[in-house]
Amino acid sequence: PRPGNGQVEENGWMDGLQLFYRHRHLSGEDSSSQSDEDPKNPVGAIATSDSDCKWEPERKSSRKFSPQSTTDDDDDWDYQHDRKGRAKKRSSHSSPSDAVRWRTHHEMDIEPWPLPFMPTRLPGPQHSTSHAESPLDFFRLFFTDSVIKTVLKNTNAYGTQNIFPRDGWKAFSFEDMFSFLSIVIFMGLLKLPQVVDYWKTTRPYNLPFPPSVMSKTKFLNICRSLHMCSLQEDTVNQAAKGTSAYDHLGKIQPLYSQIVEACRTHFHPDQNLSINERKVLPNEGLSAKHNLRHKYTMGYKLFALADSATGYAWNFFISDGSRTTLQNGSGKSLGYDTVMSLVDLERLGSGYHLYVNHFYTSPRLFRDLLAQNIGACGPFPHNKMDFLNDFTPSSPRGSIRWIRDDELLFVKWQEPREVALCSTIHKAYEGEMIQRRMKRGHTFVNVYLPIPPALMAYNQHMGVDNTSDGLNCYYNVLLKTKKWYRTFFYHFVDVAVVNAHILYNHSHKDKRMTQREFRDALVQELADNGSGATSKRAPEHPESATRTHKAMFLSKGQVIRRSCTFCHRSTPVLWETCDVPLCFLPQRNCYTLWHRLFNIIGQCETDANDV
Repeated sequence: PRPGNGQVEENGWMDGLQLFYRHRHLSGEDSSSQSDEDPKNPVGAIATSDSDCKWEPERKSSRKFSPQSTTDDDDDWDYQHDRKGRAKKRSSHSSPSDAVRWRTHHEMDIEPWPLPFMPTRLPGPQHSTSHAESPLDFFRLFFTDSVIKTVLKNTNAYGTQNIFPRDGWKAFSFEDMFSFLSIVIFMGLLKLPQVVDYWKTTRPYNLPFPPSVMSKTKFLNICRSLHMCSLQEDTVNQAAKGTSAYDHLGKIQPLYSQIVEACRTHFHPDQNLSINERKVLPNEGLSAKHNLRHKYTMGYKLFALADSATGYAWNFFISDGSRTTLQNGSGKSLGYDTVMSLVDLERLGSGYHLYVNHFYTSPRLFRDLLAQNIGACGPFPHNKMDFLNDFTPSSPRGSIRWIRDDELLFVKWQEPREVALCSTIHKAYEGEMIQRRMKRGHTFVNVYLPIPPALMAYNQHMGVDNTSDGLNCYYNVLLKTKKWYRTFFYHFVDVAVVNAHILYNHSHKDKRMTQREFRDALVQELADNGSGATSKRAPEHPESATRTHKAMFLSKGQVIRRSCTFCHRSTPVLWETCDVPLCFLPQRNCYTLWHRLFNIIGQCETDANDV
């Protein structure tokens, strides 16, 4: 049993927490921990080590915080800033008489109330994905015919009006968009310095695939005219600029809303969820650009809610510098409104465990989520606690300190630096151990250290390889562009490919693919369903040539010597089968070296009639 929230709110945070521990003592739950305490020390004593519970003077700090606060901003931590933006403590601060003691892992913690997991749908791929078989079928669950037709219609309208208004505009077809997407995804697999390098016919490029799918001129025309919203809606939105009716993301809104709805329709996440931030870096400046922390670049912030087990991006939205894109804006803080906007309880259900980073962690957010049967866990800066720091530089590795504020658990772990977490779904310690290699004297030995279960769960569900942001960084197709909204088009392609790959592996457990293999197959299927190149095809790759290579000496009527393709020296020998001049001399056998480069084993034949 534990005291109600109303009792804690009425008496204040400190009085409520002391009442909570007194209630546990009277009910016999804390008999094991109380028997080990020094009767001379009150409950509020600060334990500097596992065996020391003496008072210490309060350490001076430039910031003072409290786990529970009534402020509306700054993630509910009790701090304020001066005019220069420097953090300073408030006038009211805790004293040793009302401080709360950090407990060790030897003291028993109560078990949090379990949250029954009740999703609205069966977790995993939904029935709408049952008809999909190939990688292209899964990709078209997100880039549907309606999506491609919308982009195609607006692209042709924009190209007619702005790109070639005088010379005439040749409209792109539905198959042209397939070819365009094929090359865009291919560019994420094979990165070159410039876009035009994919159509070069000189060494070391000479790639046969892009010219066989689409000509360079048509591809660049689509890149220049790519548009996602209609020109009429764009004109109306630009006229409302500076007013509340202006939509900062109006240029991407049609495709943006369709991709988000497709992500939420075809998959339902499992119990563990994670929220992470992504960055998109266009070249053009706009009010929607954020200065990302710990980054030296400017970009747009995307907040994504993903399934922790697979990395499937179930919901996401783009921050435009204001809170107009938030569905449930409360005015409390950006982190609070972001989480409440992403966690759609009507579509998800209840009983989920949400893992977030320090940007979102706040006592108010975690309490409000728990009131809706959603558990949460996330790190918090340890200097935001309004208690004396119980760790010292000499604290041993594996030391655990924790404080419970009703349903909130604050736990710290020393290994080798201090890590602090806040959770509503974990106990302080349940006996978990982790192996570490530590130096003892002149040798290294394996030791086992206690670790909080909240930290183990956080590392498991917020790993880089499993997060949606981590999956999108592989083979991304973000091409350089001067228009910010076109950058988002390429990012939506990345989201669709990653989610399609996850759905494919769920539906084909007997023949799973890596993301690289999935993209390879998708590129080939898109190219096969595309329009093909309208210009001259690229020269046939030497691998498709016959294995018998015929040599011909240039006659007097022709250019007597040509430049060797391999060493660029002059040579009189031309190989008819490959249609390349190569040296075939004792001191320069470029014929063999060039064919080994392309993994071709051929038989040399010389036509004596052409000597």
